[in-house]
Amino acid sequence: MISLDFFRQKDLYSYPMQLNIKKLEHERKRLGLTKAAFSKRFGLTVSTYSKMVEHKSTKIVTLTKIASVLKLDPRDLLSL
Repeated sequence: MISLDFFRQKDLYSYPMQLNIKKLEHERKRLGLTKAAFSKRFGLTVSTYSKMVEHKSTKIVTLTKIASVLKLDPRDLLSL
């Protein structure tokens, strides 16, 4: 698992990361959660989660939090 220190050292901490929305939504549906319940797990509002999905990007700190809660490597949620 990549730590936030890695991104701080690379000066990527606030850089917007392109999300793999299909993977993120797959995880939400696999868990049987609504967008509201899913976003609440990460400390996000539904509005913030919806914007993240719409723009297909988020800050690395949010990406890391989501990956941690889902027990995934953050790279699994990136769109390459």
